[in-house]
Amino acid sequence: MREGRGWSRERLAEEAGIAVGTPALLESEGAIQPGFFPVGTVAKAREISLDELF
Repeated sequence: MREGRGWSRERLAEEAGIAVGTPALLESEGAIQPGFFPVGTVAKAREISLDELF
């Protein structure tokens, strides 16, 4: 979804107000189980619902 919008991981982090490395961690299968806050801020920055994100 991020790439479809033409956003870099850095841009997503900036828009969501999260650490620059967080999008890479969120996009890595099985790397981490993110908490609600980082996932919620990513969804808000992308202007999508949590259902759409998952």
